[in-house]
Amino acid sequence: MTPLPLLLALSTAPWANAPLPTPPDLSGRAVLLEFSDDWDPAGQRLLLHAQRAKAAFGDSLALLSVRSPAAGDPHGLASLERQALRREIMHPMVEDDKASLAAASGISGTGLALLGPDGAVLRRFDPGSPYEALERAVAAVVGSLPQRSRPPLAMALERDDFIDRPLAFPTQLAYDAKSDRLLICDTGHNRVVLASGSGRVKVVIGNGAVDYRDGAMARAGFDHPRGVAFAAGDRLLIADTGNDAIRTVDLKAERVTTLIDDPYRLPGPRALLFDGSTLYVAEPLSHSLAAADSKSWTPYRFAGDGREGSRDGLVALARFMAPAAAVRLGRTLYLADPQARSLRALNLRDGSVTTPSLSGPGTPLRRPMALAVLGRRLLIADAADGSLKLLDPRSGRVRILAKGLLRPSGLAVVDRAILVAESDASRISRISADGRTLGPLVLKGLKPLPPGPPMPYLPARSNQTVGPFAVRADAPIALSLSVKLPAGYRLNGRAPLQYRVSETEGLIQFSPKTRKGFLIPPPAKPRDLIFVARTGRQEAQLDVDFYYCRDDGKGLCRGASRRYRVLVDARPGAQARRILLAATP
Repeated sequence: MTPLPLLLALSTAPWANAPLPTPPDLSGRAVLLEFSDDWDPAGQRLLLHAQRAKAAFGDSLALLSVRSPAAGDPHGLASLERQALRREIMHPMVEDDKASLAAASGISGTGLALLGPDGAVLRRFDPGSPYEALERAVAAVVGSLPQRSRPPLAMALERDDFIDRPLAFPTQLAYDAKSDRLLICDTGHNRVVLASGSGRVKVVIGNGAVDYRDGAMARAGFDHPRGVAFAAGDRLLIADTGNDAIRTVDLKAERVTTLIDDPYRLPGPRALLFDGSTLYVAEPLSHSLAAADSKSWTPYRFAGDGREGSRDGLVALARFMAPAAAVRLGRTLYLADPQARSLRALNLRDGSVTTPSLSGPGTPLRRPMALAVLGRRLLIADAADGSLKLLDPRSGRVRILAKGLLRPSGLAVVDRAILVAESDASRISRISADGRTLGPLVLKGLKPLPPGPPMPYLPARSNQTVGPFAVRADAPIALSLSVKLPAGYRLNGRAPLQYRVSETEGLIQFSPKTRKGFLIPPPAKPRDLIFVARTGRQEAQLDVDFYYCRDDGKGLCRGASRRYRVLVDARPGAQARRILLAATP
């Protein structure tokens, strides 16, 4: 059976981001099926490739995410909708509960299947496939289709009904009892929150947009940070997962700098653990636990041979699948491995890795995502069954403290109260040591981000020549940059407007301060870019990227990427000192 008829037959299956119960019309166009395990970090990168291809080919390419939950994983419509929001998926999704669509597409686990207009599978791509290969394959299919207008897929986005909260899909927590400071990875908002143990917010680090920039804490940029730790003095460590970097924050200087930027040795860093001299980094993409000495901060593989698996033995030969958290109890490092559905123990005395034998009502572990120490016992957040579990390492017995949590992904202990980051509920819950619910942690003083959904992927940059403009030679000239949008749209207040100017020909010089800009929120008034032009015909290049959404907040946001070739005719005595340029989608 080909995938397209099979999709039509799945009209009774759970759908997200699509009108129910009718599945989207995929006939007569190129179709990209995206299969990614919700627990596999490699799948997130594959999803980004698929989203990038969708942005490049528009309505000529239909993108559909397919989820095949494993036994014991959350399933059903509500779970599918939460995944669409958490992973920022703004295209149709379907749950393939029996994995029949995956089997028909020839995809095992994580991968992409490219379908022709007749529903036949033309190409398959695994997580290691380069994006360029996918782009060429899609271009070949799209180019073979009849040239006609294809309407966009009918969608009913979960994002349209999403109510943003002060936190968005939080992950790792860290607490320092001496200073009474709590760190929260506000992953969905691309920032880190520093608060007291009682929830009084002290500092918000990050501008809220997907970005990569050092500088003042409020303007620094991150891409979905998922790990935090306290370092010596007034310094913090942040795992900037999307940027493949470890960032450090100097609270006294109020500055963010990049500490480690090594995507080959440290790709997609997750949870952090700092013991005063060594930083340990959970590395799901490289199936290992990385480490860096606090003197040199040079990362190296501490445990795991870099191959996916579940094998005990010496640290250099052990294998993990996708370690997501680490905690130290005495001379043992415990690692949570949600892909392997297991807990691993690393003995720091003899350098051995074992898989503890567990028993009790809290077993088996489904998807352990976060760890913390409570006295001499170990707290485990199990994200698949939404439970908080307590392990006695001496006996191996596990019992359940709390149930009904929505993807618990971070843990901290504050005055014997257990804080749980419920990622899919976008909140921090408080639970007593005996399992009683104490209510949510209210973050006092945490301001919401400006309105607007996440940034979409930008389409390919278009080119346009403007001018020539007659201006006065050897005098400051203002290139007044604004954005002109269609009626019913506004700039996305949560996304940046970026521009870059460069002189490509002749004698025209922009002020260094205006040569490159990054504006959050996007400017309501025109931005003046100051330059001086010598006599004669000159040329400059202006690149502008911006994002815009419907005024009513419904539907997809859009992105535009424009390159303007600005021609200037500079003459002595000319009166003009301002050029008006409105960037348009």
